Amino acid sequence: MKTNEYKERCVGLLDEFHRIIEAGKTDRSGLKYEGMDGLLREFRHLVYAFDKNLPLNDELNENTLRIFPPYMGDNEGDIERIQGYMNFFIHYLDDYAYF
Repeated sequence: MKTNEYKERCVGLLDEFHRIIEAGKTDRSGLKYEGMDGLLREFRHLVYAFDKNLPLNDELNENTLRIFPPYMGDNEGDIERIQGYMNFFIHYLDDYAYF
């Protein structure tokens, strides 16, 4: 994949992340963040596929896969952290990677 394709995929994942968060705000089924685990897994793989040596991989391995079980309550800190990782990767692609 070309760098711009990685960016497009990440922007799409970020949009889906926001959709899941918004849907969770009104969901009363107890599965507020259904689909989040797959989205985060895909994001981790996207970053790894771009550059397996990127330091962001270490942070993602430690912090992202287990924080959003579909039944958990609201946690703005986790939401902001995950959004920050995605925004950072987009910023990295814009500023440091060559298209």
